[in-house]
Formats: sequence, structure tokens, C-alpha cells
Amino acid sequence: MPRTYVKGSTGRMCHKYSPEALEEAMEAVKSGRKSINKAAKDFKIPKGTLVNKLKGKYGDKMGRPCVLNEHEEKVLVNRLILCAQYGFPLTRMDLRIVIKTYLESTGRDVSQFKSNLPGLDWLRSFLKRHSTSLTERIANNIKRARAEVSEEMLREYHTDLQKELKDIPPSNIFNYDETNLTDSPGRKKHVFVKGAKHCDNIMNTTKSAISLMFCCAADGTLLPPFVVYKALNMYQSWTTNGHRGKPCCNEVCCKGGVNYSCTASGWFDHISFSQWFKTVVIPHAGKLSGPKALIGDNLRSHFSYEVLALCEQHNIKFICLPPNATHLAQPLDVAVFRPLKQAWSDVVTKFKIDHPTSSCTNKILFPGLLKQLLLHPIINDNVHSSIKSGFRATGINPLSIDPLLKRLTGKKRKVGQEMSPEEETEAMDTSLTEFLKEARFPKKKNPAEQKTQRRGPKIKPGQVIPSSSLADVTFRHKKQRHAENPAQEDLNEPRPSTSGTSGTSSYISVSSVVQKSNKDLTVSDFVLVNVPKNRGGCKVFLAQVMSTVLPEDGSEKKFQIMYYKPVPGSDRTKFIPNHKDIDDIFLRDIKVKVQQPTLNQRDQYVFAESLDI
Repeated sequence: MPRTYVKGSTGRMCHKYSPEALEEAMEAVKSGRKSINKAAKDFKIPKGTLVNKLKGKYGDKMGRPCVLNEHEEKVLVNRLILCAQYGFPLTRMDLRIVIKTYLESTGRDVSQFKSNLPGLDWLRSFLKRHSTSLTERIANNIKRARAEVSEEMLREYHTDLQKELKDIPPSNIFNYDETNLTDSPGRKKHVFVKGAKHCDNIMNTTKSAISLMFCCAADGTLLPPFVVYKALNMYQSWTTNGHRGKPCCNEVCCKGGVNYSCTASGWFDHISFSQWFKTVVIPHAGKLSGPKALIGDNLRSHFSYEVLALCEQHNIKFICLPPNATHLAQPLDVAVFRPLKQAWSDVVTKFKIDHPTSSCTNKILFPGLLKQLLLHPIINDNVHSSIKSGFRATGINPLSIDPLLKRLTGKKRKVGQEMSPEEETEAMDTSLTEFLKEARFPKKKNPAEQKTQRRGPKIKPGQVIPSSSLADVTFRHKKQRHAENPAQEDLNEPRPSTSGTSGTSSYISVSSVVQKSNKDLTVSDFVLVNVPKNRGGCKVFLAQVMSTVLPEDGSEKKFQIMYYKPVPGSDRTKFIPNHKDIDDIFLRDIKVKVQQPTLNQRDQYVFAESLDI
């Protein structure tokens, strides 16, 4: 079959009139308003054609009949739509193979198809015939956990959200989220010679990135960003030429402009999140009257006793989003970050042209580039409307579940509600529907067989988190801890090591044994922690104290720690942090405190001597 049809010299002339013009001409003749000759002349339709149509001759369409009849193509379209709704859309090759399988199962041999496999021309014609129902789009690959977000989960979340946000004005509803700005502008279209196979654009880029925290209110207010550098110390030159004022809040509460901090990993941890909350959220929310709401994701590093206590003190409701649903329910993700990254791409491109060998993540240059980003027309002129659109699209302001469900991928139509009786008879058979359900919503494994992960506190989305419940929150542990009774244990004695010896003689680089009063134990100290094993005994791990938790009920003080893992081949002298391995422990779990290590160029913590753990 030729890709482009060329009419032969002896072929008949194809019609050059539209079906609508033919219908109008026939109606004019039937009503007696025009004669056949007059209608043929006015509508530019051959007289013979008009006579044959009026007599009911040649009612079939011109050209070769379709391989699949109208009923078969309608069933195929419905099945393609159903597959896409379940999150398993078909590619062009998949569709061709489906047609080939169907033709072979029905015992049909189509001569114009090679081995019964439809060609690209038939595929283009099929998509053109059903252009009102089908289209080709670039699909986003999402994880199965995100695909499993159901309508029931969103309805339950929104029901709780309506209770908590009742009578709270839009200016008092905040949403926060983290993002990063990289040293690459991304891929863009350029002009090349036609047929070029290797299209390259010379530009020096790196994989480095800088983390930022953004926060906005439902009335369109944008709070100043909070920047976190990857470093152990801050320098004044890293904050000079920072941005202040519009499009961010330009009132006295935010007069300081962009704030800066640093962490060893370059990511937000408990300490940096607390700094952001105290320097950005509290000054702005403190001047507002009435209750406030802070909505964000359920990340473990966002929860600390200090933050939740400040929320209760300033009448702020800390509300979590549903897990794996930030792409649906996070206003910043939905409407703000995409134009932000587009504007950053323009800033990086211009910077790379003027400074080909420099990096955009250079800490001295970054404040000025961030200022250019916030003053970019895409952000400066449209950020307030984008923020309002994000809150509206996620059903937060105004409160409505309909926009949220409309954006839910895989929302299925109910039989008899939106489908006509004719469509119901052509719907997917039960076996394929069950297959798609199992593919998208697989059966959960036995809880005893599942590996537990530390994903944060088990807090119901849409409800306020009280600070008094932080000590009682149950966390998932990779290391199962044994039940402990403080009354039966001497807290002044160190816990036994795995070798059965006590004291500090089996460990090197020990500065002092931690006492019950823990006056010498502060945040950022490195300690050796005893973790009970399932078969008895203890195993020792290196950890760093992140924060302290003192419950209001007067119970024993806790420490929040982050475990470290040794670098292979370093003989227990070099360690790297495991940011996903965070735990809450008691004082009695800490064996000793060790000397502070040094940080090398590879972001490894180096001890003077080997730790025997």
C-alpha cells in the first residue's frame, strides 16, 4: 500500500465537495426550493451524483472497505480506552500485535497485511478515523505505589480535610514542598539540517543540585524560599546578593528575603526543617489571626517535637497529604514547580552562554541566579495565579473533591451511569478486566513476608498531628526492638557488647561513657548504639544524635539518631550516613560517645582509629 496515494491518468475524478454540502443540496431539492440543475451548480456537485444520491444509489462509501467493520473498531476503541484508564496504554506496536492476534483467532487472512500484521498506513488511518476518541501522547512513568492511589483513599482524606479547614480563610492555608535546582537547563529543541542523526549542543553541565523549600498560601502569597547547601559551615559570601521582595511576600514578616542553611548531605533534615519553620513560617503565620493550616507530605524528617509544639503554640494545624499522592494533592507539585523549572532553564541557558565554564550551583553565584529566577517573567507575573490554580486543582480552596477525582489516573466509569446500552454490550470481557485490576492493584503480600521500611509516622492523612502524640507514634523498623522495662535495668551501666564484654576497653576512640544525666550528650554527637538481635545479644552500630525528644507526660527522654554504615574496604575508619535509617532510642540504648570524625572530600566521615563494631 503506497504511503501517498497518486491518482492515475485514467482514473475517475474524485469528488471535491464535502458531505455537508451534499446533504444541503439534497435537502434543497427535496424541499422544492431548488431544482437539481440549480442545486448542482450552486453547491458544485455533479448532476449525476446528485440524481443517484436522491434515488438511493451508491450508498456505500468510496474506496476499499475497512479490514475491521464498524462494530469491531468500536469494540477495539473501547478496549484501548480501558487499558489506558488502568495505567497500561498500548504503543503502536502493541496495537498492531493485538490486531494480528485477533485476525488469527478469527481465522481471517488479510491480503494487504504482511503476515496479518497491520502496517503503519493502516494504523494512521485507524487513529484518524477515531481522532475524536483516541490520541497519542507521551506517557509519564509512575511507580506502582502511586498508581495504587484509589478513589476511596482520596475521599477519606478529603473528608478529614474538610473538617480541619472549616472556617479557615485562604490566606491562612499553607502548602510547603521541597525541590532542587540543577546545573543543567534540560533538553531543548534546536534547528538542524534535515536528516541529521547526531544532534548535539555544546554546553558544560554537571549533576550537582541545590535543595530549596517553597511555601505558599491559598490566596496566592509566596513566602521567601529557604536554601540548603551541601556543606558543614556557612559563609557570608554564599548569601550575598540574595533576593528580597516581590513576587515573594513583601511585608515586614518576610523582609529578610531568602534564607540559607547547610547540611552535610545537602538535603533537608530535622534541624534544617526546624530552621525553615522558625525563620519563614512562624514570622508570617504569627501575624495572622485565627487558626492556620500547614499542609505537606508525610516525610520523616518533617516531624519533631519542637515543630509540632510551635504549631500548637501559634494555632497552626499540621496536616499530612496522602502517601504517594503528592502528584495529585500537592498544590506546588501540580501548578507551581513546572513553570518554576521552565524559568530556571532559561536562567541556566543564559548563564551558560555568558559563562561557559562556570557552574550554576556555585554557592557564591547561586544567590544571584536565584534572584534572576524569582524575577523571571514566568514567575514574577504569574506565580500568584499559578498558586491559586494549584489549590483549586487539588480541591483545597475551594474545598471540593471533584477536581481531585478528575485528575485521578485510572478512574473507571460505572456501568449504566456514563455508558449507553450499546457501549455496555461492547465493553471489555470479564477476564481482561480482572487482569488489568490485578496488574494495577496487585494483592498484598503476607505482612509477615514484607520487609518493613522506615517511612515515617503512621499518621492519617488530612488530620492534625498533635505534639503530645509524637512520642506514642509507632514507626516501622528494619531492626525489630525488644520490649524493655526501665525498672529492671541499671541505666548507669553500659549495655553489653556483642563479644560479651562491658565497658569501653573493646572500643577505640572513646572519649567518655554516657551517663544517665546525659549532660555531656548534645546534638550532632557520634555515639555507639546497642541494638538487640532477634536471637539474643546485641549488635553495635555507629549513629549521630539528630535531636532530643522530651515527652510532656514526664516519661523517659528520647534521642533521635541517624545510623551510619561503614565504607567497604576502610577497616571501620570511614563511614557514610544512611539518611533513611533514623530511629528513636532511650539513653540506656547508647553505649559510649566517640570522638568527632573529620569529613573528607568524598563526604565520608573519617575516624582517627578503627571502630570495632
